[in-house]
Amino acid sequence: PRSLGSLPVISLEAQYTPDPPPGYPLRQWNQYLHGWGTAQAELSRLSTCLRRVPVQTAHAVMFEDPDSVIQAVREVLDLLA
Repeated sequence: PRSLGSLPVISLEAQYTPDPPPGYPLRQWNQYLHGWGTAQAELSRLSTCLRRVPVQTAHAVMFEDPDSVIQAVREVLDLLA
């Protein structure tokens, strides 16, 4: 991915790790989670104006905490205005 420069980005970061899908080997699941974390760290370096916000959800933050999503979108729009 290319750099986003100073484009404002808010990263909503789930604080709960979901359980592996039924029948999915735990070792592979842990490898997947490690890879996911590494990829997220790389993406967070793409913007010099990134703010990470922990949310008390699992992966589906838009369903579990829609107010956090709405607030983040509004904040980014305000920064772009």
